[in-house]
Formats: sequence, structure tokens, C-alpha cells
Amino acid sequence: MINSLKIALRTLRRSPVYSSLSVMSLAIGMAGAILVFLFVRFELSFDQYHKNKDRIFRLVTEIEGGAYDGIAKVNGPWGPAAKREIPEVEEVTRFVPATRTLMAHDDRRNYEQEGFFADPSALTMFDF
Repeated sequence: MINSLKIALRTLRRSPVYSSLSVMSLAIGMAGAILVFLFVRFELSFDQYHKNKDRIFRLVTEIEGGAYDGIAKVNGPWGPAAKREIPEVEEVTRFVPATRTLMAHDDRRNYEQEGFFADPSALTMFDF
């Protein structure tokens, strides 16, 4: 162990440019591997609390040349059409953002600033 350390230190002193290049390459490679690991872990962490998590998929539309804002969006009719035409699709639900929505019950009225409207199938697909 000590002999290996001595040899490594001698090599570092003998060729400092090559050694620093090797150490930098190793550091960059390790940093890249850590970033890839963290990205994959982040992507796999969504919706892990649902009992049917292995059968739930999220659909995202990417517009070529457009800015991606990180929200899963598709056209409204796509869901029912997919359920009708693709036999593997068991159930579909859509979420539509609702801003400044009036909620009324009897004589009480309340404006909700943020929320979503969802198809009734959302309650059977997800464990809320």
C-alpha cells in the first residue's frame, strides 16, 4: 500500500502535465456519471405512491423548435381517441388547468385561484 502511494507520488512529480490531465479527466468523468445518475433518479421518482404505477404513463407533446415548459400537454381529443383506437390503452384521464374558478355551494361562493379539472376516471386511475 505504501509502495503504491510512493510510486504514484513520484509519477505525479515526474510528469505533472500528464498527471493533472489524467486527474482532470477522471474528475470530469465522475462528475458526468453522477449527473446522469441524478437525472435518471429524478425522472424515475414521479408518482411512486400509486399502486398501479407500472401501468400509468404520462404523455408529453414536444413542439419542434418551440420552448418546452416541462408540462405534459396534448390536445384534448387525443385521450378519448387513444382509448378508442389503441387496444393497449385501458383508461385515459385528462387534467385541464383552471384559473380563477367560481366554486359555489348553496349560498357560499368562493373563487379558487389555481386548480385542475379532471375526467372522472382520474379517481380510479390514481390513489389520492
